[in-house]
Formats: sequence, C-alpha cells, structure tokens
Amino acid sequence: MQIGTGTPGLDPTHRAAKCCALPDFDTNHWTGDGAHPQYMGQAPLYHLTGLRKDAQRPLEDPRELGCFASWWRSEFVASLDRYRRDRDDNGNRVANPFLDRCTDRFVLECIAALESFEDAAHSDYMEAVHKARMRALEDRKAR
Repeated sequence: MQIGTGTPGLDPTHRAAKCCALPDFDTNHWTGDGAHPQYMGQAPLYHLTGLRKDAQRPLEDPRELGCFASWWRSEFVASLDRYRRDRDDNGNRVANPFLDRCTDRFVLECIAALESFEDAAHSDYMEAVHKARMRALEDRKAR
C-alpha cells in the first residue's frame, strides 16, 4: 500500500524493512530487509586505513541505529533549529540570541555537536576544492 504521491509513506511493512527509527514506530518490528549500508557523511576512520576498504568514506548500517532519515526528520532535531548559529562571510559563527540565553546543557551539547559536524563537513569540502584546484594546476603545467 502506498501513501502520498508515489512514496511508501507510513506503510508499516516498508518502515520495518528500512528500520524506521521515528518515535512512533516500534523498533522490535525491524526486519532490515530493505536496509543497506551507505555513506552518510561519517568522518574518515583513520585508525582503520588499510584494514577496511571504506575507511575514508565509512558506510553506516541502518540495521544498527535505524534509518538515517529518522534522525534528521524527528521533531527533536527540528526543535534544535532555532538554536543554530549561522556563519558570516568569513566563516565565523554569528551570535544567536536563543542560544546565548539557553541554559539547558543538553541543548548546548547538541548544538556543539551539530556545529562540529558542520565544521568537519566544511573542512572536507574545502579539502576537495583544494585538491581539485591542485589537479587542475598540475594539468596546466603538464601541457
């Protein structure tokens, strides 16, 4: 049974197969039949370089923690959005009055973790840009 416009929606069979981790779905029903490991942005596992093929871009298995989409589609994650700090043109964090006035240690730790993930992703992006520019420069020199 499909719900919506071509998406599996809230079909319990589909959710069980994909290991849905949204709060309203009982994880005891997970089958994992439709769940496959995939790269979701985890930092490289440098200590496993040479031991695992995917050490630079580690695959994550949804059968362990549930469907990855569950974590960024939950109401809790959405509730943290008001505390996020944007960046200015120089890459610095811009003050956010909601975060500045927050005293909930859990929220502060969540935002610190989120910002560290964003910083790591930005570093990976800038490294890829640098490598691409260096390759282009080497190609020009080789001509």
